[in-house]
Amino acid sequence: MCFSVVLPFVVIILWLGGLRLGELTIKETTTQGIWRSGRNALLVGLPIFLIVLVGASIGWYYAFNPSRGLKAETVIDKMIYFFPLALGIIAGVVAGLISGGDTFVRHFILRFLLYRKHCIPWNITRFLDYAAERILLQKVGGGYIFIHRYLLEYFAGLDLTKK
Repeated sequence: MCFSVVLPFVVIILWLGGLRLGELTIKETTTQGIWRSGRNALLVGLPIFLIVLVGASIGWYYAFNPSRGLKAETVIDKMIYFFPLALGIIAGVVAGLISGGDTFVRHFILRFLLYRKHCIPWNITRFLDYAAERILLQKVGGGYIFIHRYLLEYFAGLDLTKK
């Protein structure tokens, strides 16, 4: 029983340790990097959820085997059978957040909050590309810079509190 409960955690630790050294932990600031972080979170979180769910279910079955005379009579006793599912969900979410999901979630929360306050358009990439076409910005790699320092200082000095 102990082996089937401990084995999923050993696999998780080894898996995350190996992924930390690989390409999947690189977090870029470009849009492709944000989507890659979300994809990596799913690629790590889902298998870990399944591994922990199966391992904990096997261990839980042997610990609370109905053939031993243990009966789920109360609501609390019945809820205890959902422990492997809860453990799998928690392990999958934590593994996903560690492997890039935190960047993905924070990015979209920030975009949503700025959009709700009318500070940026929702499709910010199209807006920045439009500004680059009008030679206000210059596209550099995955980001944008102002074409001239004076233009940056002009926009930074604008008083946007007046309505």
